[in-house]
Amino acid sequence: MLKNKLSISTMLLSLMIFLGCEQQLQDENIQLTPEISIETNDFLRGTSSIKLNISGASIDQVDLLSNNQNLTYEVSESTEGDSYTFTFDSKQLKEGRQMIKANISYVSNDENEITETSKEFEVNVDNYLPTCQFENGYEQALDYNRTAIGGIFETTYIRSNSKIDMAFYDEDWNRISETFSSNYSDTIKILIPESNTSQKFYATYFISYDYMRTRKDTNTGEEIPGLSSESIYIENQAIHSSDTTYSFFKKNQFQVKQVTVGFNIKEITAYTEDYYSRVTQTDIVTNIVGDYKYITFWVNDSQSEEKKFASTFDLYNHETNKGATVLASLMNHGDTFMIKTSDLEIPLNKNSYNYNLHYYQTISSENLNYYHDYKRIGSDSIGFYKILNLPEGVHLEYTKEKTEFDADEISYSRITSKVENLTDYGKEIYNLSLIQSEVSLEKTSMTNSNVVDGKTEMQIYYYFYKPADTKNYNYYIRTNGKKDDTEISYSLKKDPEVLALHGNKIEKLFNTDVAYIGTNNTHEDHFTSDGYFKLLKWHTINSGQRSILLPLERPHFDDKVEHEFPIEYHLVK
Repeated sequence: MLKNKLSISTMLLSLMIFLGCEQQLQDENIQLTPEISIETNDFLRGTSSIKLNISGASIDQVDLLSNNQNLTYEVSESTEGDSYTFTFDSKQLKEGRQMIKANISYVSNDENEITETSKEFEVNVDNYLPTCQFENGYEQALDYNRTAIGGIFETTYIRSNSKIDMAFYDEDWNRISETFSSNYSDTIKILIPESNTSQKFYATYFISYDYMRTRKDTNTGEEIPGLSSESIYIENQAIHSSDTTYSFFKKNQFQVKQVTVGFNIKEITAYTEDYYSRVTQTDIVTNIVGDYKYITFWVNDSQSEEKKFASTFDLYNHETNKGATVLASLMNHGDTFMIKTSDLEIPLNKNSYNYNLHYYQTISSENLNYYHDYKRIGSDSIGFYKILNLPEGVHLEYTKEKTEFDADEISYSRITSKVENLTDYGKEIYNLSLIQSEVSLEKTSMTNSNVVDGKTEMQIYYYFYKPADTKNYNYYIRTNGKKDDTEISYSLKKDPEVLALHGNKIEKLFNTDVAYIGTNNTHEDHFTSDGYFKLLKWHTINSGQRSILLPLERPHFDDKVEHEFPIEYHLVK
């Protein structure tokens, strides 16, 4: 029988539990040792409880500590006197996996000697969503003015009026935070409502911008009718509150340099020159000095991408069917590279052009990690030229991307294989039936089909018809699931505060009819990797007469990041 019954009370530093026992020990040599076990939830959030089961000894005192600091709690004893429940504010603990130590004093023999023992146990503290922060000027850095020259055409791409806001939602699509502009430079740390018992949430980004593309014939100077469009879309990213990773949205850093490539136009008279470069200036200069033509252009390589798209200059001689490639990305600012006629060679690897096939060459070493697309050779062939400025010790590989369209001609399965020759068959394409989803306008859910165990990411797309007052557009909502998500979903819920964002542009998106819903399984690795796959299934929601542009999403326009250039589209009516 306990001498002093415990009552529920609040302790600021530590709880002293004084207990006695009237039982006389039969053998004074018997030493008692308590048996201790812990009961707690999978994670602690808000006001939480931990239950200590203690038996086999008379308890004198118990202290709970974390990081050598006493916790503040209330305690209650069971009627049997063999368990103690500690209730406390879990925000006293740091986020994530933490150790709690119970220091226990107990009566160890009939002489009422006090012996101390301790028990450590781990808890998962989950009060806040993963923190994030935008780098100052992040939003403004999304705007660009870039020019690329291909053949006789000079094309300028302009993105302007970029806006990004973000908010957080629970798994039932209830907003649990205010909306934050990307101009908000402080750390965003969201306290999860204590009533929420899930660890599944969504970080949602509301994005809009204007886009314009102009094209000019460099031979005649003729301006060709261009394209202007409005983009409004929402990106939802499934997140787990147990993830303690700090996310910093850093402006994409570019290394900008100006380079020059020259060749003898008296010796090479029938030629095609192609440039592919992410550039910030519009002044690409062509000079002819004597028998030589010099092309000076800007190279703008991303420093944020693990695997970079290589800026290249390609020269092809139609008379000899020979060509060469210069990796402009490897040139230094101010360098001039002269292509000699003897440098041109028959392409290293060729195949007939096929719309459903795409090829990449990867360039890797300890310090390099680039890739670039195949080259058009003549009228009906593709392949790769010899790279003239390739450093020693660089490893070259080819990957073949196969795409197989479904009967609707817009759904497809795609797989990438490492090959020795472009004519090699490559891996078998996965069947679209592997995608597991439930699709409706109100809510779409998708489960992980595990095409490759642990390697599958999921996406849900809502694509909209063209609004009546918009000539060109890009309206969609995309929900992304991580590789360890078993399910993701999206529910079309309208929120007055959100609808008013960007001068009511988000409302314009929601007031437009949904035409198609897409469900996608994709490999988590880079799209040039051996075994990369993508299975995209489109579901018709409204079979109206208006046309809609659905993205073919050629992987060289990486759909995991903001598109550097417009992606290809397939017109559906």
